[in-house]
Amino acid sequence: EGVESFGVELSMPAYALLGKTVQATVNINDTEDEPTVEFVQKMYHVNESAGYLFAPVKRTGDASATVSAVCYTTARTAQGSSLNRLESGSDFRTRGMTDNFRVIFPPGVTTSTCDVKLVDDSEYE
Repeated sequence: EGVESFGVELSMPAYALLGKTVQATVNINDTEDEPTVEFVQKMYHVNESAGYLFAPVKRTGDASATVSAVCYTTARTAQGSSLNRLESGSDFRTRGMTDNFRVIFPPGVTTSTCDVKLVDDSEYE
């Protein structure tokens, strides 16, 4: 449910005059129902040989419309690939901060995943 509004007005004064502003609009924000997307956990553990990390993402609040968020990767001690190809030494395929990497929740859908391709190399790390 989006922002809803109604009006309030002053009328029929008794022993007073009405000023210039006798009408006002009130907007009701229902922030408890605002759609929110977030990871289910703060940390995930996955074996390199698993092939993929399927990180669960949940949606709470109003589920009546399509919502989405970009899920992108950041390299730390593991090295990501370039956006366009998988290079030697990469530990995972990089997800960029573009619309191509959106996690999309259609109406009524409350769970999805952010999928990251893992690279199973033969190096002991």
